[in-house]
Amino acid sequence: MGPTQPRTVSHIKPLCYYCNGNGTPNPCLLLPCDHPSVFLNHSLSPAHAASELVEGVCHESQSYSFCIQALESDPKTPATKDYMDLAVIALKLGISNSTATRSYISRLYKNPKTDPRKKPALKGCLSGYDEAVESFKSALGN
Repeated sequence: MGPTQPRTVSHIKPLCYYCNGNGTPNPCLLLPCDHPSVFLNHSLSPAHAASELVEGVCHESQSYSFCIQALESDPKTPATKDYMDLAVIALKLGISNSTATRSYISRLYKNPKTDPRKKPALKGCLSGYDEAVESFKSALGN
């Protein structure tokens, strides 16, 4: 049995555009947005282990150790068969982490003890995290 044919998902591209849209990558993203083709144009033969897949992807990321830690935190990672499976895991982690961070920022914004001079910056962060969550969901087709 030979290698599987590459799988492509065009709806991941807007996420990577969001990441690099202003020329600077969004540090909350797990995807190697400077190399989106790693998810879009490759596939693995069944003989490759999921750990090799994760390591290969994480070597392309901005922070290898963070990438490994994040992807290995999902119990589905060892069962991944290809880059698309791993991309779905990364997107779901992005949704979860962005949603949690947005909730934390929202609590700070609503807290009466928060310095009023910081509220505009917090409001901007809320907006940014809203966009990030929507971008992740859109990339998953939700």
